[in-house]
Amino acid sequence: MSEAVIDLADAGYWIDPYPVLRAARAAGRTARTTTGEIVLLCAEDADKVHIDARFTVPGLRDLERIGIFDGPFYEWRRHTLAVMDGREHLRLRGFVGPAFAPRQMERLRAIARSRAHALLDARAEAGMMEVLADFAGDLPLFAMCRFIGIDDEDRETLGAFLVGTEEGFTSPMTPERRQRCETAIVALNDYVAGLIDRRRARPGEDVVSLLVAEQAKPGGPSDIELHSLIVNIIGGSVGSTRAAFANAILELARHPEQAGRMRSGEAMLRRGVEECLRYHPPFRFGRRVARQAMTIFGSEVEPGQSFFIPRQAYNRDPERFERPDDFDVTRPEKRHLSFSFGSHICLGHAVARTNLIEGLRVLLERCEELELIGEPRRIPFVPDEQLDAVRVRFRVVA
Repeated sequence: MSEAVIDLADAGYWIDPYPVLRAARAAGRTARTTTGEIVLLCAEDADKVHIDARFTVPGLRDLERIGIFDGPFYEWRRHTLAVMDGREHLRLRGFVGPAFAPRQMERLRAIARSRAHALLDARAEAGMMEVLADFAGDLPLFAMCRFIGIDDEDRETLGAFLVGTEEGFTSPMTPERRQRCETAIVALNDYVAGLIDRRRARPGEDVVSLLVAEQAKPGGPSDIELHSLIVNIIGGSVGSTRAAFANAILELARHPEQAGRMRSGEAMLRRGVEECLRYHPPFRFGRRVARQAMTIFGSEVEPGQSFFIPRQAYNRDPERFERPDDFDVTRPEKRHLSFSFGSHICLGHAVARTNLIEGLRVLLERCEELELIGEPRRIPFVPDEQLDAVRVRFRVVA
């Protein structure tokens, strides 16, 4: 049986990839995109390319693939952890450790809980909300700004910058979209440079101050590396967390019995959050590139061969997850791919999980009879699992 072909230019794939991926898996362990990438459909195979030294990250090819070969967005991306591999990547990640230490996560928990209560207070009398506008779009940005040490009056401006930079990874790239993402990254870079200067002059307990202090250590990050790390932290856990919240609340409204189980205790709440992440990975895909010629996954591979890794295929592989298409918060815990795996695991995964746990904790404690109003539409082509709107009705109990 020949490999299935997956057309990534088809909006239908992005709106609902699961029928396409199931049919492709029935035909074989891999598929091909219309541009010749090998699509990994099995969790075991995806695990291999994330830890095997014969594979590396695409680097700047992700931008070149959509027609960006130069300019401010390209230059910013050049210095990010996402395009680095090996020793330099590990060295820079090591400096971020203090930002995600338990003490910092406890500080973030308090911030996220407080903001979640305030957002629900604002919608309690109405008894309904549009999740993206009234909850999911606000909480991750608010919590990140407080966590990082960004002044409240700058929050909305920073949020606009982040929306602009997200467009830089969207296909097809248009001149208008490129202009918006480049304008946004220039503004974000300027803002972060000023923030670093302010924290050097007056350090505090925030994450930027901690990272500025790391510069004084042997082999500490250079100015441009420090700058890129901070932009990474700001941008890496806002958009995807927004998508994760929207999809989680969508499924909890669709499955009230599962929401009830998550209300039963701390362990079930945390398992439920992992199931929400598994069921709809907030970032849809990853890529790896072969460093050398090899025979693998039934194919002869040349150096530079690209592998497309749909996280939806991994997270619903029936060889890894029983009844993978069921949303079940009681399922046994197994590692999913929603925050990647191996040395390139998402830099902000601890921040994203903390925000999700605390935000959903408050929502489930305070909102009963969560009911979906209408059906949301998935937005095609964007890397995050975005929805156009999620409207819910509820009864606030406290």
